[in-house]
Amino acid sequence: ACIGYGDFIVDDLRELNSRTIQLTTNIPRKFVQVRDYQRGEKLRIAILSGPGRTQILAELWPALAEFADRHTGKVEMHFWGIDPSSLGALSCETYFRPFDHNYQSYLRSLLGTSFDVVLVPLDHSTRAARSKSPIKLLEAVAAGAICIFSDAEPYSILPDNCCLKASNTIEAWSAALEAAFSMGSEG
Repeated sequence: ACIGYGDFIVDDLRELNSRTIQLTTNIPRKFVQVRDYQRGEKLRIAILSGPGRTQILAELWPALAEFADRHTGKVEMHFWGIDPSSLGALSCETYFRPFDHNYQSYLRSLLGTSFDVVLVPLDHSTRAARSKSPIKLLEAVAAGAICIFSDAEPYSILPDNCCLKASNTIEAWSAALEAAFSMGSEG
């Protein structure tokens, strides 16, 4: 059998294997229950991803760099899974944590920290990319954060009142970052 998350990939898989199922994804309830989040003086922004988003992040990097320049001392950036050192320095505090291949360990780490904003850029030029699961929304909830998503499938279907969306332009991501900043750490 083949397992896929999104409509596009499931349709493609069914052409190759009639025993294809669509998995609706979720994370255990304990990760999204109400808890106290440790909010600091600085807005904590995170990118939680493997290296597959490095290219789109590089394309949008000027938006992050300009945002960091405008808010130096007021924000910090956390990169879980993508090493930002190859993308250029940011003028705010920056932290890197290697990708965790154990999903349960990763979720426990999210439960042990908090972020204010999670960035989820996506190069949606391929069917495989558009077949991603919107589980990043639940991961952000586990960390107490609001998400900024690329305004593309699978994220375009998410309700506007639970996240921010931006087209993959420097201008749109700059505006979304400023909107998140204006909400503050209580978003």
